[in-house]
Amino acid sequence: MKLLRIAALAGLAVLLAGCGSHAEVVGASVSSWPQGNRFITGAIRPPGLNVPPVFVKLPSRAPRPLAQGTCRRGTIVELAVYEHHRLRTVRYGPCRRPPAIEALGSSIRAGHATLQRPLPGIPLWAARHARWYAAAWNDPEPDRVTLGPGSPDMEIPGRKVETITIRGHFSCRDCGVGLDPDEGEIRCSTLTVTADARTHDVVGSGRSVCRKG
Repeated sequence: MKLLRIAALAGLAVLLAGCGSHAEVVGASVSSWPQGNRFITGAIRPPGLNVPPVFVKLPSRAPRPLAQGTCRRGTIVELAVYEHHRLRTVRYGPCRRPPAIEALGSSIRAGHATLQRPLPGIPLWAARHARWYAAAWNDPEPDRVTLGPGSPDMEIPGRKVETITIRGHFSCRDCGVGLDPDEGEIRCSTLTVTADARTHDVVGSGRSVCRKG
């Protein structure tokens, strides 16, 4: 009965919150309720449970949440909405969600599943890093991925590092770092990710063969 009561209260909360028709949706997340991983999209973040926006088409507006009723298990989708210079969250579920929100949650989960796919000849940990960085740079299917020793300038005392080299057709808007972000998009053909050979934690990343526009 406690779970049923929680679901009913969650539905009441989102109805009271409402949602504006002129707000900009800037991010989203999906999670299983009452327990489960939360997958997030809408910003460039380190690899993990975060899904690069290339996999997801955010809705143009936040639809009105549905009345929930009761359920013992379900899915919660949250939209990050920017309106009147403030960021707020609109929550859908756990029992019922509008069709557009249902499709959004499915696309976020599918994007995360794509990031877990192996690459021929590459250890799975390195494949995951490569797929995430490539997707974050708008090329979820890079042309070639190789793994080799870390470059001398990335040496860390007492630690062995390896470098993942990713070749493809990468692009990023407002990236800065040596290129004027006000001049729009930059395109690169090579990304590198350096990781600790034992823990597989990322210790550095870079890009090369880049141009503006």
